[in-house]
Amino acid sequence: MKFLMALLLAFSLASVKADELASSFLNPPATARPWVYWFWNNGNVTKTGITADLEAMQRAGIGGVIIMDVVERFAPPPGTADFMNPEWQDLFGFAVAEAHRLGLKINMTNGPGWCGSSGPWITPEMSMQTLVATNVLVAGPAHFTAALPPPDNGHRRGGDSLDSKVEVRDYYADIAVLAYPANTNGFIAPDAVLDLSARLAANGQLTW
Repeated sequence: MKFLMALLLAFSLASVKADELASSFLNPPATARPWVYWFWNNGNVTKTGITADLEAMQRAGIGGVIIMDVVERFAPPPGTADFMNPEWQDLFGFAVAEAHRLGLKINMTNGPGWCGSSGPWITPEMSMQTLVATNVLVAGPAHFTAALPPPDNGHRRGGDSLDSKVEVRDYYADIAVLAYPANTNGFIAPDAVLDLSARLAANGQLTW
């Protein structure tokens, strides 16, 4: 009898939990509301637009927003609220106040740009880069001393292609110099590769 009562109690509790879950789906709590990215494009941001956007999101059941300041090539037209300038900071403060008024949460990415981490604090050596290489065929055995030619990047220039004010700087640094036997089958055993990086001088001259 005790086992039967315990079993009935378990079924009863499971039924209550199922009812609570169904009710929560019909009337989700604020903590279950979805968040969305809220793009501030091209510095074209106004207080009127902020209020309109947030009120529309609140009506749609959005729980919070993540501000992401980005540059777009085609739209909208450039505005004056560049990231972190006085106008931008005033608009950000206004957005936080409006979100609070409407019961929305607000957050933002850790910097401007599509990667979410760009800014003047990112120096060229820390920025996104392209790995390039060049080959020099050497007949040996022989003593080799010469300046290695810089790798050809195919005239590609990275950086901002959206006509923004982001400064683009040329940057290059040697990573490694490797020597390996030439062959025709395309396979080179790992133990046949020599790392000559320590023999490369700062002026690009290799002595081996």
